[in-house]
This record gives sequence, structure tokens and C-alpha cells, in this order.
Amino acid sequence: MDLGQTPENRSGDLPPGRISRDRMPYFFLSGARGEDGVYVARFFQDLSAAVRGRLPAGTPVAEVGFLEPGDDAEPLRWRADPESALATAQTFIALCSMRYFLSSRCGRDWGAFAERLDQHADSADAPASNLIALRWADDGPRAQPPMVGGAEVVMHATPYAEEIRELVKIRSHRVEYEAFLDALADRIVTAAHRFPLRPAELARMRAALDAFQDHPARGSGPGRSARVSFAVITGTKEQMSAVRSNVNSYGKRREDWAPYEPRTRQPVMDRAAEVAASRRLRSESVALDSLGDRLAAAGEHNEIVVLLVDAWATQLNELRATLRAASEQDDRTAAVLVPVNFEDPETEANSGMLRVEVLSVFRDRSRRHDLMFYPEVSTAERFDADLAVAIVEAENRLQRADAEAERTSGRSSSGRPILGGP
Repeated sequence: MDLGQTPENRSGDLPPGRISRDRMPYFFLSGARGEDGVYVARFFQDLSAAVRGRLPAGTPVAEVGFLEPGDDAEPLRWRADPESALATAQTFIALCSMRYFLSSRCGRDWGAFAERLDQHADSADAPASNLIALRWADDGPRAQPPMVGGAEVVMHATPYAEEIRELVKIRSHRVEYEAFLDALADRIVTAAHRFPLRPAELARMRAALDAFQDHPARGSGPGRSARVSFAVITGTKEQMSAVRSNVNSYGKRREDWAPYEPRTRQPVMDRAAEVAASRRLRSESVALDSLGDRLAAAGEHNEIVVLLVDAWATQLNELRATLRAASEQDDRTAAVLVPVNFEDPETEANSGMLRVEVLSVFRDRSRRHDLMFYPEVSTAERFDADLAVAIVEAENRLQRADAEAERTSGRSSSGRPILGGP
């Protein structure tokens, strides 16, 4: 059967200098980092094999899919970066869960691909089948995909409505799992050939908004948890090159900072958001020019603020001033974590100086045992654990403050929702 244009000969301009036409992925697999990463990687490998087996003869098959790199995907070597893959992939597969819809990164990925679909809105054949939602984890009715272009996105079903992760994990479900892979691979290949999508401009990919900003998983209501705001206090690669030689862990934005590189290339902002999501807390990044106002209003708004501080930031006058101003704010709901990578020879050689600088900025906190102050977080695993403790301590402080306010004012009930995750 003639499926029409192939992904190799469709029209449209490619992102310059990125992916050749014969390297356009058939699918882009989007999942929340930290969500059973080993099984996500296994699912990606199995799905890639199933898709590869269904391609027309002569189709380049070096990389039929793309899994956005995370800790578990590091052994894989890609010919494309995530932005280019998202700009050229023919289908988008979302591993839906509550954590997925709480992830700003996943929301931007979804939004970027949905915008590509909007480019075909005037087409007679609406390519709705190119965006595929899978139920990775059954987290209840709030973990449902949003509408795209005014149309409901229906979950691609498994044989007996199982969670995808359970099909991957449990060997006794092998028959059902293979049947599901076959059906999904058929859908991917058919969609890619019947509804070929034009590549998108990388600038538009980077400017994509978080499509889950108003998702029910983050919405208000009786069960809503508090918000965690993260402020990444470091510079860009260009800025940090003025004070240190090794700038491999920095990028074009502050939020690109990956302090534990090369062991893990994950930006610390993304890692922090995952820890917050694991407690069912929504999170967002705070611009440094609005950090003071956010810190001042945090307690009143039932909000936790976490400063993710690069010790090297103390060597830049502008950032040092930001740190000093932040240290003078009420620290009742503000946590400070300082990721430090001692595997970096430059950081190791200057560790004593950097520690002194950090402690001098946060002088008051360094004088007491504070569960919301971690001046040397030396590994990614320790970062996860320390941040979780800091969030719990902030929750406890907010609850105690609310109880005290209720006692002194004679209120019968609190006006602030109770904090805490499952």
C-alpha cells in the first residue's frame, strides 16, 4: 500500500546544520526524568525495534526514534540534540503520569510539538494521530492529557488497560506487551507516512510555552499542594568564563547549569523539579530580578523558595550581591542548596576558598544547624535527598507558623491549605 510521502522526501526547511533528511526520527519519546528510567529506556529500545521492522525497504533505520537524554540514556549516542529531534520527529509519544504533567520540560516539549501540528490546521487530513499519549502510570483522573487544537487527546489503549510501565516490567505480560508494541509501531509508521510533518524552526521550538501550565494536575482546589519556586543563582557559560576555566557545566541560560557534569548532564533545575513533583508540588523557575519580592511574599502565599547556588557565583560581583540580598530575607520558607562537584579538578583545587565564600554570604545560617541550608552537596543523589529534607522542613515551618497565627488570633480554622505530598 502506498502510504504517501515518506519522512525522507517531505517538503519544508530543515533546522540548519542539524539533522539531514534521512535522520529525521519517526518518533520522539517524551517522559518525565526519574520516572522508572531503566524501564523507559527498555521501552524505547523495544519500540524502536518494532518500528524498524515495519519500515519500507530501503528506509534509513540508524535511528528510528529519539529518547531525550537523561541519566539512564547516557550510554546512548545520538546524532541529534533534543531540540532538533523535536523539530523534525514525525510523531510525539508522551508517557503520561502525574509527574509528567507536573514537569515544565515535558510541558514545553508537548507545546512545541502541538505547535507543529497547528501548522497543518488547514490541511484536509488533520494529523491528530501524530501525537500519541500513553498511560505510563495510572495516577487518577487528573493525570489526563490536555486538548490539542480543540480536540481531545485519547490515550492509546493497552490490551487490558494496563499501565505501560507494568507491561514493560512484568514478564508474565509479555504477550500483551508485544501486541501493544505491534499496534503502536503500526500507528507510528502509518502516521509518519500519511501525515508527514514539516520541520520546525529551532527558534520556535525554544520559545514554546509550557502546555501544562493550566493542567488540572497543577490546578487549584481542595487537594492542591503548595508551590516550590527555584532560583538558579549562577551565570551563563559566557559569564562564568570570566571567573573559571572549566565552563562545561554551563549553557546559554542560568537554568542550563548541570553541576554534576559529566557524571550526569541533567540541569540542576530539572532535577529539583523532579524532587518537587515526587511530592506532588508544582514548581517554577524564578528570575533573579524578582527573587527579592518572591522571598518576601513566600510565607504569606504558602510558598517554598529554594536557592540553587553555584559556589562560583560568589566570584561575580553581580551574583554575589544577589546572594547577599537573598540571605537578608526571612529564611522561614527559603532553602539553600549549593551543589559542588569535587570530581571537577578546578572546583576541588578551590574548594576551601569557595566554602569560605559561601559561608560568609550565608553567615547567619552557617552558625546554626539548619535543615534548609546545605553548603556542600557533593553528588546528584545527595542533592535529591537533601532537597527532599529541605522541602519537608519548609512545609513543617509553614504549618507551625499557621498554627501559631491561628492560636494568637483565635481563628477556628486555617486559611492556608495543609502542605505535604503523599
